[in-house]
Amino acid sequence: MKKQFETIKLLIVVIFLLTSLSCKKDKKDTPVPSTPSGNSPNVEFTFTPDNSPAPATVTFTNQSTNATSYEWNFGDNTTSTATNPTKVYSSSGTFNVKLKAMNASGTSEKTKTVTVSQAVTNLLISQVKITNGPALVGMDWDVWGDLPGDPYFEWYNNSTLAYTSSVFIDKSSYPVYWNVNLNVSATTFSNVRNLKFYDDDNPSADDYIGQVSFTPSTYLASKPSTITLSNSGLTVVLTCQWQ
Repeated sequence: MKKQFETIKLLIVVIFLLTSLSCKKDKKDTPVPSTPSGNSPNVEFTFTPDNSPAPATVTFTNQSTNATSYEWNFGDNTTSTATNPTKVYSSSGTFNVKLKAMNASGTSEKTKTVTVSQAVTNLLISQVKITNGPALVGMDWDVWGDLPGDPYFEWYNNSTLAYTSSVFIDKSSYPVYWNVNLNVSATTFSNVRNLKFYDDDNPSADDYIGQVSFTPSTYLASKPSTITLSNSGLTVVLTCQWQ
């Protein structure tokens, strides 16, 4: 009888242990549902221009969504809370611009690099080249029967004559080019430069070939090594050095 009682106790202990293990397993395998959280902001922005010479005015466009407030760090110890700020960088350098977009659920941030190049103080035009224009042969520009053209050009700062080139004698085809040394100061980059081309018919009146114009400040951000200008069939290429 005693042996039978011990056997029953052992069976009860085994059943208890098996039941406990089963409960732990079920508890472990049952996933705990997560508590849904609010939506954090989606942060994004663009800017223009990049690699512009100092002083550079950079406009930032905020493309973030689901945000209630913003904080900009422009990488030079200045900040802003405006949605779409404009920043003036007075000196050259590389600036890491960070935008933080915030709402009640959290903060998201993004960093982009703005490059400001060295200030340009002078534009040197080292060559003026006509690549296309009115026929130099077959148009009686020269009343003395000298059919090949004798082109030259005048360089104007706005309406003021600043330079007259040499005459290219008896040129019958394009290209026609002049190696020059025309300096444009940064203080006058916003002035219009006009190039007027003529055929020299001395002593009679010179024949007008055509004109092209440009404003140096238009090209300041990209600083191209050549500028191509076209007007009424006349095409002129300027070789540039931004200094």
